[in-house]
Amino acid sequence: MSDPSASLIRNRRRQQTLLRELIKTRALLTVSASVAPEPAPEGEESPLEHAPLRLQGVSQLLQLAPESDQLALEAPNNEVLMRRLAPGDELRVRASLRGVPLFFRTVFERLHEEADLQALVCRWPEVVDYRQRRGAFRVAIPMAMEARAHWCLDEGAGDDQPVYSGRPADVSIQGLGLDCELDAGNVPEPGTGILIRTLEMGGYHWSDLPAVVRNVKPDPRREGRCRLGLQFSALPPAAERTLNRLIMDLQQDAAKRV
Repeated sequence: MSDPSASLIRNRRRQQTLLRELIKTRALLTVSASVAPEPAPEGEESPLEHAPLRLQGVSQLLQLAPESDQLALEAPNNEVLMRRLAPGDELRVRASLRGVPLFFRTVFERLHEEADLQALVCRWPEVVDYRQRRGAFRVAIPMAMEARAHWCLDEGAGDDQPVYSGRPADVSIQGLGLDCELDAGNVPEPGTGILIRTLEMGGYHWSDLPAVVRNVKPDPRREGRCRLGLQFSALPPAAERTLNRLIMDLQQDAAKRV
């Protein structure tokens, strides 16, 4: 069993790198807080007058100021939350970065207003929980799903390179497992760069994705068949978004079958 503490990041430089990625990718954040309820109309008594309200809204990370132990969040799209939020209230922030959940707690310090922008100035989090473990979100491709890939060695020879085909067996935001039928002389060695010319899974289409062969596993039941463990070298933002969407769809389908 993996150690949950492995996902808790306390190193300030590492935290800064992750939070900058949230800004760079314009990731949507879910910001939630327990706040004091709104007062009942005069002369009326509310049964929930003393019970805290758990409210949430959507936000984005705007700016980092590690030198002053602060960061700025866009004001969440929840008017009640904004009215009731007070300095010292704890905020719980959730996001997804490269298909992996990210979570941290912070404390609201003050509201900053500039032109038509409202921002929550908050304390820098002590811990960022980022569960990036190898294979944590690798999901299987159902046999009933249409899935196909065409690839070649990435040796800069353009259209002169032989093109091979295979079927994706599993996928994550970092790479995929590809089942191929290959002659012994055509099996790439680990570390070999390849170019995925076309990739089709679940109605999504990608093209020209560079990758590296990380491992090769022969199929003991079928001669000439092997599974290539591929790691994406670089995913364009649009490809990353659609791949994340496919992975989430597959996870939801898998959860329904459990």
